[in-house]
Amino acid sequence: MGGFSPKGHARVDPAKPQAFGICDCCGFLYLRAELYGQVAWMGNQLRQTGFLHCSTCLDVPNPTVRPIKLPADPPPVFNPRPDKPQPTTSRPDYVPPKIP
Repeated sequence: MGGFSPKGHARVDPAKPQAFGICDCCGFLYLRAELYGQVAWMGNQLRQTGFLHCSTCLDVPNPTVRPIKLPADPPPVFNPRPDKPQPTTSRPDYVPPKIP
């Protein structure tokens, strides 16, 4: 009788057979139940990337790729008016040069 021994970290139990899966990062063989779906920030929420990783290859989602949440714009001023210029009481110290 030929023996079947999976390569990698998968365990075979003839009484309770389970499916195998391959880690998309390291390529080792695991039980499919031991593989986790990788998540990443996409927009403002975490979404599945579709890759299956083992517990050693699983990454924490990088929070620096999240979009910056800006506050709302302030409400506009109804019927705005420009500022009135203040009258100047002193003369400027500038004297234009004389042209010969």
